[in-house]
Amino acid sequence: MNLYRFFKTSSRRRSALLPVLGGLSVATVVGVACSTPNAKVTPPRAMPFEASSDPIEVKELWSRKLPGPLTDLSLSKDGNAILVASIPDQDTGEGRYQLTRFNRNGKEIWKVPLKSQIKSQAISADGTLAVTANYGGDLSGIDASGKTIWTAAASCKPILFNQARRILCQHDDDTVPDVAFEIFDWNGKKLSAFQSKQDLLTLKVSADETTAALAFTGGKVIVFEMVPGKNGSDFKKVREFKVKGEILDVAIAAVAPASAGNAAGVSGIPGPVASAAVKSRKAEKASDTEEEDEADRAEWQVGVLSHSLKQGQVISLFDSKGKLRATAEPGSHVEQLEMSSQGSELFVYGNSPKGQYLAVLLGLDRAASGKASSKPVTLSQKWQRSDKRYADYSSSIVASDHQVMAGFEDVEPSTRNSHLVIFDLEGKMRANLELKTEEGAYLYSYAYSPENGVLAVGTDDSKLSVFSLGK
Repeated sequence: MNLYRFFKTSSRRRSALLPVLGGLSVATVVGVACSTPNAKVTPPRAMPFEASSDPIEVKELWSRKLPGPLTDLSLSKDGNAILVASIPDQDTGEGRYQLTRFNRNGKEIWKVPLKSQIKSQAISADGTLAVTANYGGDLSGIDASGKTIWTAAASCKPILFNQARRILCQHDDDTVPDVAFEIFDWNGKKLSAFQSKQDLLTLKVSADETTAALAFTGGKVIVFEMVPGKNGSDFKKVREFKVKGEILDVAIAAVAPASAGNAAGVSGIPGPVASAAVKSRKAEKASDTEEEDEADRAEWQVGVLSHSLKQGQVISLFDSKGKLRATAEPGSHVEQLEMSSQGSELFVYGNSPKGQYLAVLLGLDRAASGKASSKPVTLSQKWQRSDKRYADYSSSIVASDHQVMAGFEDVEPSTRNSHLVIFDLEGKMRANLELKTEEGAYLYSYAYSPENGVLAVGTDDSKLSVFSLGK
């Protein structure tokens, strides 16, 4: 295994990894039929999961070999911009530190040489701004033409808040001591910094980008909300609570209070417009009491995955008042926790010597969230899927309100076959993609845009492929 492989969003997990689907042209699942022009159709190896009655067709849009190994892959929310960082091949010496942008159809829009390796990167929802952090300590903003429009001194993981036009710069243990994160505007101007004596382990942002949950050493969780300020949106600390042991992961879902009505059009669950409306009312009511302000504050749920020597692994669910509402003990080792945008499902994934484990738990519905019981309830498990074999290169899951993606492997005496499996929320398989890689290559990275059904896939054999998912 090459030493350059590492996971960008957490020092504890490896990046999710899907290899390129080599020469595949069309994959119809379940029972994927994959073909290239005039090639014999070869069905994928079967996976031991029940097929969904609502399968997905996966069509390869394009595939190409990069000049060097891929280290970072980002996809804009609209699916039209694909940003890829690559490095020199340590075996052949070919390639260089480089950042390349492609469009959905595979056209190379631009490529720029880099002085040092990319540490982390992100791209805006519309693809007009890319932000990169390198190992030289530079944070840079790049426009849609490939021009670097600003540079700041910061070594961190950039997380973009598109509606607020803010950049959260997450620090880890190899950067500035006592600083958990910094906030920059869209033009690269530093606005603020959050000081903390405890290390920031991980953070998650709600789907509507209004709320973020940050996990620190010592079992501490802090929730921030995006609120209006004099010079645009600001981050405000709204809640802090603790769990026993150390935190492995967190997840968060934002929900509008009842006073927001059905502004989002779905049972009072807000999109960005509803949440913004709640925040705007707060800004206008300068004379409101603290109680009224609390009533208008957007509600949220935070899931926390923690581990202690006494209890082992525990999943805890907190409401917007910081009250523990529900708990669960995973049925297997877990390392990743995700939540649907409405908080109705929690997705858990693990990879251990006992094999891979994927499960969905039922979250608290919004009607129940307003009626806090005196004791936490037990979260119910909706379904679980597992594979007895430990994955050589652990992938992360990608969850949405309609499905969840996970990588699995099947191994024979002389071969290893990687699969990307897509499940519906009932645990039935909508897609079984057998992923073709060069011998010895591992799954490395993938990015998915639910908005337009675009899937970008990379492997550590320097390949990149882009697919469309649909009926």
